[in-house]
Amino acid sequence: MSVAALPDAAVLAIAVVVAYLPGLVLLAALSVPPGLVMVALAPAASVTVAGVVAVLVAPVGLPFGPVALLVGTVAIGAAAVALRGARGRRDEVQEGGLCGRGRRLVPPGARAPLVVGSAMVAVGAAYAAWAWLVGIGPLATRPQEHDMIMHVLQTSYITRTGRGAPWQLAPVDLLTGTPTWFYPSGVHLLAAATAGLTGGAAVPALNAQTVVLLAVAGCTGAAALGTVAARQLALGRGSAMLVGGVASLVMAGLYRPAPVLMHDGGILANAVSLSLVPAAVAGVLTLGCRAGGAWVGVGSAAGRFQQGGPAPIRLQQGHLAGNPHLAGNPRALPVRAGAGVGASIAGTVWCHPSAAVSIAVTTAAWWAGMLVARRGRTELRRAVPGLAVAAGVAVVLLVPVVVPGLSQSARTANWPPDTRPVPFYQALGETLGFPYSGGIDPDQTRSQIWVLLLVLVGIGAVVALRRGIGPVAAFAVWSGIVIGAWLSPGAGVDALVTRFFYHAMLRTWSHVYLLAPVLAGLGVVLVADRVAVLARRRVPLRASLTALGLVAVAFVGYAAGPAVRYARIVELSVATRYRTPEFVRIGPDDDAAIAWLAAHIRPGERVFNSPNDGSTYLYVERGIPVVNIYTLGLTGVPYTYRLLQSFNTYPTDPAVRRQLADLDVRWVYVDTDTPTIGSAGSPENWAGTGGFRLAPGLRDLDGLPGITVAFRSGSVTVYALDLTAVGPNPPGE
Repeated sequence: MSVAALPDAAVLAIAVVVAYLPGLVLLAALSVPPGLVMVALAPAASVTVAGVVAVLVAPVGLPFGPVALLVGTVAIGAAAVALRGARGRRDEVQEGGLCGRGRRLVPPGARAPLVVGSAMVAVGAAYAAWAWLVGIGPLATRPQEHDMIMHVLQTSYITRTGRGAPWQLAPVDLLTGTPTWFYPSGVHLLAAATAGLTGGAAVPALNAQTVVLLAVAGCTGAAALGTVAARQLALGRGSAMLVGGVASLVMAGLYRPAPVLMHDGGILANAVSLSLVPAAVAGVLTLGCRAGGAWVGVGSAAGRFQQGGPAPIRLQQGHLAGNPHLAGNPRALPVRAGAGVGASIAGTVWCHPSAAVSIAVTTAAWWAGMLVARRGRTELRRAVPGLAVAAGVAVVLLVPVVVPGLSQSARTANWPPDTRPVPFYQALGETLGFPYSGGIDPDQTRSQIWVLLLVLVGIGAVVALRRGIGPVAAFAVWSGIVIGAWLSPGAGVDALVTRFFYHAMLRTWSHVYLLAPVLAGLGVVLVADRVAVLARRRVPLRASLTALGLVAVAFVGYAAGPAVRYARIVELSVATRYRTPEFVRIGPDDDAAIAWLAAHIRPGERVFNSPNDGSTYLYVERGIPVVNIYTLGLTGVPYTYRLLQSFNTYPTDPAVRRQLADLDVRWVYVDTDTPTIGSAGSPENWAGTGGFRLAPGLRDLDGLPGITVAFRSGSVTVYALDLTAVGPNPPGE
């Protein structure tokens, strides 16, 4: 079933609740202060709640679904209320966000940049959501890209069976659920819970979560990291929120990570984990912030630009001004807030294990850059207790994921690179030029030049400020890794990192883009601050209003120009895999075949298939078990790929007949008009490296003994298989 029982707006609203509510409850229970960072961390924390619930209900035979998730969320909330009541209000955090308090005394003049910055964050998320929603079309639109075969199937399997623990996914045999072949399941847990609340349709639920996690969560995560970076560099709360607003808008139009991963492979799990990485990094960095924050005006924030300039001019009154209690008590955040950050890290990794490397490398490089300033060294020392708690919590929560995932680690590390070596000048241009490339622009005729310009401004502004270079260092480290991967794919020092990303440039390259919005936001705000200082020397203008106005003008200009063009390209890239696909895996002929088979298949029978067509929707739509769930077959499960290679030898190969009989294969599903898929990395290299459309074992079936055409619609044929018509197997078989 692809059509939800509710309107799209209702499905999307339910997806938002499922993605955010459990995480917000968990983070509040762990004393993570409310604010932008908390909101940004919530989706990953929700994945953790869903994952832990799935782990807890599996051993006792209860199904995972919206009821179990609701019970788990309510239990967390009730426990938090009980604990909060027991310890009273002595440990309550009084601020509206990590990295600083100020709820009680926020002068009216300080509210304007906070309100404007918050609106900017919302506008950025709206741009991204618009591009994805228009590109997808109705939420029931079925995705056509390669990896989405598995994502839709896994969502449907969890929805139908209630099996959502890591050791239960993915099932090799849809009838028995065993054996299993590890496949990251964080996204699918949220999608399955959404499907359970919207009539059971997997496709609308998964599409809704795709929009929420890639568009909304991606932009709020970039905004959160921007605000934390600004606070680390001693900008005030209002300035920090403006940085976040610009970062959100820039992130909305970036072609990496989400749009390119979805366009060139439907790599949803990794796209979601990468979109959640900025929020996780922001959470880690906040553990070093004082609960009291730090007051800074425009003059002091941009003071390093001045040489012998006037005394600092206030951009905004910080909450410490006029609040001697807070000024004299700069406590660290509660250590238990580290548990909330650790839970969000676990959720990000639950979506895709490579996120652990993304977070670790980014955070380590960022902290290294901040150590050049005394403030950075102080924050790192302050962060140690919270970091220890976060790491411990993340490790414990990830045990159920890591243990099954170890079986795939060697496969990932040994995957062949997807690029060839290029000269240094080309590697530099590819890495730092922000080109589109990929399937949407293979000749690289376009690039996101405005992003590059803003990033360069941001790098210059941060370095000139001399308060630490955390975001610049992280950007530089990832740029170095990507340049190295261009120069020598799969070899060299950079391969120590790229091995966790299949040595795929498609995945590794995205990390450079994740840091671009932060640098762009810092560049815009710091330059606006500096101009406001210079203007104040000559014209009697309030520096706070001047700086705010300049940032607003820059934001509106970018939103009306580059952001619109970038969003339209994102919409086009999404549409060519959803609403107006360039190729079709699942279409009307498949629908006719699925309906026919649903009326004729008997319990216990299986359908032999190649997942490179619409055959997996037999299970998604009607619960009909197919033999193959992964296009190249599954490593360690030989029959899944050997039958794809040699099914048509069953008349002469008794081993093939025996396997088909053991699986009770009575039907064969063949589509002769399917897209080409890459075959590099196939188990035992059975498919070579040239790719294929129709699996070799499904070719030339007409006329073979024991197989007859039962149904045909266009390019799709359903064959009935009767192995007894071939003749008896040799003795002993």
